[in-house]
Parts: sequence; C-alpha cells; structure tokens
Amino acid sequence: MLTSIQSSWSIIAFLRKISSAGQAILCTIHQPSAILFQEFDRLLFLARGGKTVYFGELGANSRTLLDYFENQANTTQAGMQTIIFSVFMLTTIFSSLVQQIQPLFITQRSLYESRERPSKAYSWVAFMVANIVVEIPYGIIAGVLTFATFYYPVVGASQSSERQGLVMLFCVQLLIYTSTFADMTIAALPDAQTASGLVSLLTLMSILFNGVLQAPDQLPGFWMFMYRVSPFTYWIGGTVSTMLAGREVQCSASEVSVFDPPSGQSCGAYLADYAAVAGGQIQNPDATADCRYCSLSNTDQFLAGSSIYYSERWRNFGIMFAFIGFNAFVAVLSYYLFRVANLSSLKAKLHKTKGGAKVAAQGGHPGERSGEKDAGTA
Repeated sequence: MLTSIQSSWSIIAFLRKISSAGQAILCTIHQPSAILFQEFDRLLFLARGGKTVYFGELGANSRTLLDYFENQANTTQAGMQTIIFSVFMLTTIFSSLVQQIQPLFITQRSLYESRERPSKAYSWVAFMVANIVVEIPYGIIAGVLTFATFYYPVVGASQSSERQGLVMLFCVQLLIYTSTFADMTIAALPDAQTASGLVSLLTLMSILFNGVLQAPDQLPGFWMFMYRVSPFTYWIGGTVSTMLAGREVQCSASEVSVFDPPSGQSCGAYLADYAAVAGGQIQNPDATADCRYCSLSNTDQFLAGSSIYYSERWRNFGIMFAFIGFNAFVAVLSYYLFRVANLSSLKAKLHKTKGGAKVAAQGGHPGERSGEKDAGTA
C-alpha cells in the first residue's frame, strides 16, 4: 500500500525504471495523486464485493479512462434523463434575457420617435430592421459562451466535431430567437412592464408543453396543439438528439431487473426471445442465476419515448429559424399597425366617416320631400 506522498514518488519512479526494462509490475494503490496515477499504464478498478468497474489502458493524462466514465455516466437511464433536463433548464434563462432586452428597445424607440422620425432622418423600417439585426452578433457570442459552459461539463469532449458543432449552432439559435421574441412582444406595447405579462404567459406555455415534463403521448388532446406550436419542442428535440442518439445504454445496478431463470436454462436462453421483441439487453447471458436484464439497449429507444429522433435534428433546426423569421415579421408588422399607421386612430376615422355619411343621407331626405310638397301647394 502506497501511503506517503514523498516515499510513493520515489518508489513509483524506481518501479517505472524497472518497467521500462521489460519487467511486469502489479501494484495496489490507495488514493494516489494525479502525478503518481499518470505513471501507470493499465488499471483494474474494483468496486465493493470485487466487482470490476474498469479494466484497461489509462491513456495519455488518463484520457482513455476519463472518456470511458464520461460515456458511462451519460448512457445510464439516469444519465440520459439528466442530459434531457439539463437542456430543458437551459431554456429557463429565456424569459430573463427577453426582459433584459426589452427596456433597451424602449429607449431606442423613444429616441427614434422623438427625434429621427419627426426629422425624417430614416424610415421606421430601417429602425426596426436595425434593432433586430443589431442583436445577432451578441446572440452569436453569447451562444458560443453558453455552449462552452454547458456542453462540455455535461457530456465532455468525446463526441464528433459534427455533433459538437450542431449543438453550438442550436445554442446560438436559442439566443437569436430570444432577441427576436423580445422585439416581437414589445414593438407595439407602451412599456416593458406591460410586455412582461405577455412574455411570462407565452414562455410558461412553451416550457410546460415541450414534451419534457410530460411525454407527448400522455398530453390531453387539446394540449397537443401547444406541444406542436412550442418552439422549445423543436429546440430541445434537436439538441438532445444530437447529444445522445446512437449510443449503447449501460444500465446501472439500480436500473436492471434481477431474477433467476428456470432450472437448467441460462439467462441468455431464457430471455433471448423477449429481448429480441422488447429491445433490451441481457448483461450476463451465460449465467444460470441472478439474471440481469436492462430494458434498453440503445439511447434511441429512450429518446423515442419523448418523440425525439436523431433523424429530425436538421428539420428541428430549420423550424427554429422559421420561428425566428415569424418573430421578426410580427415585430415589424405590429410596429407599423400600432406606432406608424396608428390602428386605433384609423378605426376612429373610419367610424367618423361612416357616421358623417349617414347624417348627410338623413339630412337630405326631408328637404327633398319638403320641396315636393311646396311645389304641389303652389
């Protein structure tokens, strides 16, 4: 047992020299420092009861070992659920960001309507487009920072560059959607306090019915409409599928069903037909007692329960851009109707015009009859 740090380093350095000469060395170590641990080539890691947790190469800076445990942690059922909820929690910053952007829009709108619009320095279209476009660089920068601080702590750096890049694009997309949503909900309203009620309602509806808190097939019929129109349905689906799809599930000890097969049968022979239909996996097919059966064999089965599919990742990405375009269109349209054309005054003028025409028609009729009567009398 290696206990003292100073003496341990001396002994390990000596053993490394012997190992370099071709001698195989087996050591039992207890809580080694990182420097000492990196001197070893292979590791046999045992849990209580002698169960093997890991046996294999460590890799440079223990990278092989770290990648193994990162993948294991993320491909248990609890690990997959953690990833889904971590993506879901990322959407909770949405409302706060929207309500931070809206007061800035109010300030810019007040300046434009009191200074630039009366002087006709530039049109209202240029004002609205500029306020939408100016947020995009901030969205890109914030999205990249969000990706770096969220993605690597959750799933590590073991995934392909394509998947990492797509998750980063989804993070950027979320921030751009946030800014356009802020513009849409404030463009026609007088102040940020009024808009906050609308933002809270729409955000709450989008978060509650995006398929995470309640699976889509368990939603009442009417609320399936909200599931389909919620932008977070597509954003979460695309992000989660990119992070999780195509992995082999490794059920933890608490996630497997343990039972004994009939006498004379192995676990594999007893459960083979069931596993082929149900899609699970038998962890100890050669055993004749204490069969360990995991109900899932790959992450795609788990994601299908929430209607999340890897094949739809780019479709979801495109749908989110459709929501962004819709936000921008409604922002421009509502500003025109309520701040430029002044919809309320147009309605008042229309009613006034109709009322005037009616009075004129009523005033002309009696005169005509009076004229006819005078002529007859004469």
